[in-house]
Amino acid sequence: MVRDRAWIRSDRRDGPGRGAVRLSTGWTLIEVLAVISILGIVIVLTLPAVQAAREAARRGQCASNLRQIGLALHAYHDTWASLPVGLRRTGDPRYLRTDSPCSGSLDASFLVAILPHLDQFALFNSINHSSSIFSVENRSIHAVSCGVFACPSDAGAGSPRTGYPSDTVRGSGAAFANPMPVSFTSYAGCGGSRDSGALPDPDDHCRIDPRTLADVNGSINTISPMPLSAIQDGLSDTMVVAEKATFTFREIGDPEDNIFETSGFWFHGSVMHTTFSAAHPPNSSRFFPVTSGRVRVTSASSLHPGGLNILMGDGSVRFVKETIQSASRPYVDPPGLWQALATRAGGEILDASSY
Repeated sequence: MVRDRAWIRSDRRDGPGRGAVRLSTGWTLIEVLAVISILGIVIVLTLPAVQAAREAARRGQCASNLRQIGLALHAYHDTWASLPVGLRRTGDPRYLRTDSPCSGSLDASFLVAILPHLDQFALFNSINHSSSIFSVENRSIHAVSCGVFACPSDAGAGSPRTGYPSDTVRGSGAAFANPMPVSFTSYAGCGGSRDSGALPDPDDHCRIDPRTLADVNGSINTISPMPLSAIQDGLSDTMVVAEKATFTFREIGDPEDNIFETSGFWFHGSVMHTTFSAAHPPNSSRFFPVTSGRVRVTSASSLHPGGLNILMGDGSVRFVKETIQSASRPYVDPPGLWQALATRAGGEILDASSY
């Protein structure tokens, strides 16, 4: 940078006539360094505020997504007199065992069921509902991104990325072995306070293990659809959906686990994908060793500093701190406030100011 140059008449006489002296001035090195230092200080002081404002905006958009999901759940309830079940078992004969009436594999998620109530009629109608959600006939919807299913702070969701649903995607008796584009979700339904994965056992006369059945006490579970009247703890005190950020799965230490690529599919109804258990505290990925893959992938989590958003049964959204009172060791520690929020009829008396 150079200051303006000017011609200045000199008061001194040089020779026989009056002369003109041309003066030129510029920035010194010290001045330049001082300006750079000041700009650096200003950036350092304002950057945290800018980042905080951006995160606040992302958290607000995440809460808005959950409110839309809440409205869709209530609209679904108005139509079917119940909330959607956490997973739909398939009747596709390619996935059934002839020796058991309950052998259908895990299939479509509750997010698939509420698509029409999210103004996603085209996506819902493009699904072949008589076939498994993993079948060749439905491969076209696996990579479809639905913006309301992705938290903007979760870099692992919101756009297609490599996934490996090869264990479940079949067609004509053959499994796909190659990776495919798959879209992932940041949200999961609350299956229960401890274990939300109880299923009928085809090898035990379709019996459900009673040790896990009692723990499937959430509102969007793997057993049966729940009417709102079954939420006896009160809609405003019962959590039905929470964040489960797929990006936290990337921290798994075992490179052969591939949890980041095999969990969190928006269309898959299972505790590894679109349901979660409140057995461990929220954001357990920050407190447990990197090898605790199942803890991370089955628990609620987010990329928001200090906590996560949850959707209550009445459609309200609350931000829960990750320091909320909670059991850390299922079946060892007594249930805490976090587990109480997950039950639909546990009889707990909750104080909203405590979380």
